[in-house]
Amino acid sequence: MPVLAAAVEPRWDETTSATRITGDRLWIVTGVALRAYDLATRALVVSVTIPGAHALAIDRTTHRVLVGTRDGTILAIDTTTLYAARQEGTSLTEGNVAAAPYLAVDGLVEFLHVTPDGATVVAVVSGATGQQDQALWTAVVIDAASAGE
Repeated sequence: MPVLAAAVEPRWDETTSATRITGDRLWIVTGVALRAYDLATRALVVSVTIPGAHALAIDRTTHRVLVGTRDGTILAIDTTTLYAARQEGTSLTEGNVAAAPYLAVDGLVEFLHVTPDGATVVAVVSGATGQQDQALWTAVVIDAASAGE
């Protein structure tokens, strides 16, 4: 299975309890799925089918993963849903983790980046046909709160 992009979701403390932690996962996209692995155990935590998954970024302020696809769709996955499963020792299925529409851009999403303050998302788009000439790629700057350019 090819890995097209990977990002680490750092550990973060759940503020309602001094002993609860979450995050600490490796996220990858494979072209057909988004997968999360626990960094401590290396176990697969969840796999979500996302046709055309091509790029990803971690939003550390709102605790979500953004996935860009070949058709220009950007999806958001709330990582806090994984927190409850970790605390309860239960497994997650694809049905438990929702990939919600976030924004659509014109073309294949090559790269995604969320600024450290979580205020801005940058999507690098190669055009409707996946233009190979990187000089023709476009950076789309998105206000993270409104999901608008």
